[in-house]
Amino acid sequence: MEFREIFKKIRKNRQVLALCALIGLITGILIHFLPSNYTASGSFYITRKEDNSESFFTYEGYYSQQTASTYTNSVVALAESEDVKKQVLNKLDLPEDGYNIRKISKSMSVKKTGPQIINIAFKDKDLNKSKTIWETIADTLIDTSKEINRDGDGKLAVVKISEEPFVKQFYKPLFITIFAGIFVGFSLGIFIISLKEYFKD
Repeated sequence: MEFREIFKKIRKNRQVLALCALIGLITGILIHFLPSNYTASGSFYITRKEDNSESFFTYEGYYSQQTASTYTNSVVALAESEDVKKQVLNKLDLPEDGYNIRKISKSMSVKKTGPQIINIAFKDKDLNKSKTIWETIADTLIDTSKEINRDGDGKLAVVKISEEPFVKQFYKPLFITIFAGIFVGFSLGIFIISLKEYFKD
């Protein structure tokens, strides 16, 4: 099909394209005014406590640093485990079922950002809820880690770098949502016209 023919078909069905673009425009505006997600995030330092700071420069200090660095991977796995998520749900007085576990997993992000540092983020449309659940996850992780190491290496510890999580709101620029809406609407219009012409032939 030549470009001229395509242009003619588009021109012939310009009302359909205009309607689809208008629907896309309205959809983009509605999406912009939908509640934004809030993300509460904070970092944790995994350490192995020594009796004095001078030991850091000795073999014992080096061993402690290496042990803590290796344990960091275990802390990441622990934070992502269903056991911790079930404890979080229990503290929040929510059912410990598959639906709520999947919901937490979807909203929660755990990343290793350094040899002995991990970052945990939790997003929700409610500001207070995002902070509350993050704090519950943090406290549960620290307590569980302490309990696990009680009968093992009791010097290993998970420490909050900051007591309060950093909270940021996801911002959706109006011009981007409008442009995206019109583009998607226009593309949908082209698709509808193409189907119409295909079945017509």
